[in-house]
Amino acid sequence: MLLSFFVCNALKLGEIMGRMKLMTKEIEKKFKSIGSQEDKGRDAQIILKIFNPYGNATWYFTEFEPESRLLFGFASLFQDHNDEWGYTSLDELVSLQPIPGLYLERDAHLDHPKVSEMTLICKKMGWQLPDHPRY
Repeated sequence: MLLSFFVCNALKLGEIMGRMKLMTKEIEKKFKSIGSQEDKGRDAQIILKIFNPYGNATWYFTEFEPESRLLFGFASLFQDHNDEWGYTSLDELVSLQPIPGLYLERDAHLDHPKVSEMTLICKKMGWQLPDHPRY
C-alpha cells in the first residue's frame, strides 16, 4: 500500500517536473575537451554520474564517443562482484525505467572526482572498485 502511494506520487511529480537530461551540451563539451583518458590511469576524471534514484544502480563515466553514443566507465548495479568497467549505450540508459514512468537521473552536483578518489569512496561504502587495465 505504501509503495503504491509512493509510486503514484512520484509519477505525478515526474509529470510536473519532466525528465532529467542525462547528457547535456555542457557535459558533452567537457567530455570533448578532456578526450581520451586512457593514459591517465587512476588520475582520470569522472565526468558523468548516472544513478537509479529508486535502487542501487550507479554508473561513473570517464569517456564519451558522440558518434556511437557510447560511454566508457564503471557500472555498479548491485555493489558486488558483478560491477565492472566497460562501455554503456547512452540511448539504453535514457530508455531505462526502473519503475514504470520513472527514469534514471544524472548527478547534477558531481564535482568530477578522479578514479582514485572514487576508489576511496567505494571502500568507505563497503565495496571495491575493481581494477581495469586503463585505470
